Amino acid sequence: MRYGIRILRKDPGFTAVAIFHPGAGDRSQRHRLRWIDAVLVRPLPGTSDSQRLAVIEIVTTGWNSGTINFNFSDYRTARDNLKLLSGVALHTDVTFNARAGESLHRIYGEFVSGNYFDVLGVKPIRGRVFLPEEYGDKPGAYPVAVISERLWRGRFGSDPAVVGRSIHVNRYP
Repeated sequence: MRYGIRILRKDPGFTAVAIFHPGAGDRSQRHRLRWIDAVLVRPLPGTSDSQRLAVIEIVTTGWNSGTINFNFSDYRTARDNLKLLSGVALHTDVTFNARAGESLHRIYGEFVSGNYFDVLGVKPIRGRVFLPEEYGDKPGAYPVAVISERLWRGRFGSDPAVVGRSIHVNRYP
């Protein structure tokens, strides 16, 4: 008991979480705490104003509790109806097969809404992000890929000629 009390006194942040969040062991709560740490405690690098970002997610309770991902229809509804927000963007984690030339790579990335980078306030190091006319809702209408600096350095050898070059993602140019 003494050791537990000593730990709680030394770390007031942990103490607050332990007292005010009795469901901290729950899977959805762990997800939220990881998000709070990643976005609020250690804000997203490269974003223009990470203190003003928020995540919208659907959380269920009961025997199948957890987080349910938004689908594209949910995103459009939120984007078109949440008037107090300056922007709503969508992303979902995906694994891709990417081919540039003869080399095929399995990469981890995201499908994002056209306005994703605009909402986050992220500027590209090279090249461009999506143009406003590419924000459309028609799936597959604008086959544009934005690669991370890590992918650019690791898989493409920091080659500046990659910008504007065609790559195949899951067999689509």
